[in-house]
Amino acid sequence: MPYSSPWLRSAEWYLIAVNHWQALRRYEQCVTAIIQPTQARILTRISDLFHCRRVRSAGGESGFTLVELMTTISCIMILAAIATPRMQGYFRQTHLADAKPYLAEIAEKERIYKITTGKYCCTAYTDFSEQTLSNGLSLSLYDASDFCFVFICNNSSLCEAPQASPSFIVPSNSSSSATEFEVWAILRDLSVTGPVQGPGNTSCTPVPTKTAPTGWVYPSSATTSAGRTGQVVVLRYPPPANSITVSQGIYHAVQFTWTDGFSVSDAMFP
Repeated sequence: MPYSSPWLRSAEWYLIAVNHWQALRRYEQCVTAIIQPTQARILTRISDLFHCRRVRSAGGESGFTLVELMTTISCIMILAAIATPRMQGYFRQTHLADAKPYLAEIAEKERIYKITTGKYCCTAYTDFSEQTLSNGLSLSLYDASDFCFVFICNNSSLCEAPQASPSFIVPSNSSSSATEFEVWAILRDLSVTGPVQGPGNTSCTPVPTKTAPTGWVYPSSATTSAGRTGQVVVLRYPPPANSITVSQGIYHAVQFTWTDGFSVSDAMFP
């Protein structure tokens, strides 16, 4: 018949259109199933999407549609935007924890020094030289490449020759024991070749043969970044209660969280 071939072609295109419409409906349901669950189930739902039935072309070849690809890419971008800041914070905390063994050693040797001599060591120097601190307490600070250490004590009855500045990083809580000293690990980046400036214009001079920084610390000019040169990890003695301080820091307007006498709050916020 003269019209049989066009009729069959029309029917074929109609069936293809119906198949595409049905496929789009199925993927709409897949996308809805992905978007609705909580963040913790997004990766599972992406896997579910890949297992949904593929649209087949007239030639019988299967593949991904543009809707599938765009939806999957969008989900991955959303997940990356959520996860990246958290991962950066986790890595920063890991790096900051490297200062804690040195801080603990300095604090321990300061207490031993006070038992022996009656006062804490090495506060009579305005430049806060690591070499002076190392000589007085028999320390080895050469490998602490990302930090420069200073000892802060303001009480003339406790320290050899206390300095009026800088003050402690945050005022003492009235409910806790009076602070006797703090030890600061001041962050230093690759661009720092001499003294590094910490809170309250504290100038810390590293030991002469100190190893070069590893590179994770931002320069001091990166004022919108946490973990930059001049920020500090702090050990306070006696250790305050494990909590968040009521008052903000003197040099950095953030509330400090203390855990076993340590705080990384200054370096965790821009």
